[in-house]
Amino acid sequence: MTPSHLLSQRSIEGKVIDSQSSEPVPFAKVQLSGETIGTLTNEEGRFTLKLGRSVLLSDSVVVSCLGYKVRKVGIYEYRSDAIIRLLPSQIELKAVEILAINGEELLKEAIKKIPVNCNQKPEELTGFYRERVKDGLGSLQFVEGVVGVLKDGYTKKDPKHEAFIAKGRSFISPQATSTDTTPLNNGPHAMTLEADYVRFFASDAVQELRRIKGYKFSVERVIQLNSIYVYVLLCTPPETQVGEDLRFYITQDTKVIVAYEVVKTGGNLAYHNAVDRYRKYSLVKYTAQYAQQNGLWYFAQSHYEMDYLDMRSGRFYKATSDYVTTQLGRLPAAEGIKVRQNQIIPRTVGKYDPSYWDQFNYIRQLETD
Repeated sequence: MTPSHLLSQRSIEGKVIDSQSSEPVPFAKVQLSGETIGTLTNEEGRFTLKLGRSVLLSDSVVVSCLGYKVRKVGIYEYRSDAIIRLLPSQIELKAVEILAINGEELLKEAIKKIPVNCNQKPEELTGFYRERVKDGLGSLQFVEGVVGVLKDGYTKKDPKHEAFIAKGRSFISPQATSTDTTPLNNGPHAMTLEADYVRFFASDAVQELRRIKGYKFSVERVIQLNSIYVYVLLCTPPETQVGEDLRFYITQDTKVIVAYEVVKTGGNLAYHNAVDRYRKYSLVKYTAQYAQQNGLWYFAQSHYEMDYLDMRSGRFYKATSDYVTTQLGRLPAAEGIKVRQNQIIPRTVGKYDPSYWDQFNYIRQLETD
């Protein structure tokens, strides 16, 4: 595809890889310069970006990911299904500089800054949600949808939160058994509310800090996000306490929590419902990331994954849920179907069809699906 042809296109495709290892970079944000419309790369680093308008020769495709330098590729030099290489951006600090940072005070300062750094007014977001269960041979089921999200301001007590499905669907493989397709019960409501850890700190910091009382706080390293220096703060529970490892990504200057990660492994995993008693987990991981617009930070994306053995079938599975804010503002469709917590209402389809999403941005399916 030549650049002149690209100017008339409504979507572009590509793949994002690490410039040093050539490995795919999953969950990188891809958007058009000067726009809030965007999408994420999938686990293979591939993406499809719906442009929403005719592009200009002055436009760029902007790719960003935690731990990498932001990359801009001019439309005039973009080629069909381009390979975009990201350069890792870890900043070397002397050990004495890192040890001098009080991790617990760093987190507390970031919490105090939430009213300044995050939107205090209600937000309307348009996003895309996908839930998948797969084994070693490929996806056994997926549930996905274009969603609208209404969120209250970040310091409001008992914030109002609503999610709507504008368009959704599900797929179950003919090879799947009943034990293969037990849902994760996350849904777009949970992935945009329960995954928004900053909101919990904003509405009840005392309770959230109490949960990690006695944890060890240490700054692991410093990375870059869009040319901003970011501390990676590791919080680990005492050896005598069953808990979870936490990582907060906090900007060096303005003390914004731009991302967080929760990892549970081995003995840290516990049963949560009746289904869990049939599963032996080896990993449960939550991540979320925020993005900046007009000086304020909003909820941009979340990812949830778990690896487990189903003791009824003796098979190993990986289950994932992903959400990405594809556009700031009201869902560009009818109100849609309101969904409750842990619920998604899709339409079952017989095969995957990328044209199903029309003008909406979505997370691209894997090549192996």
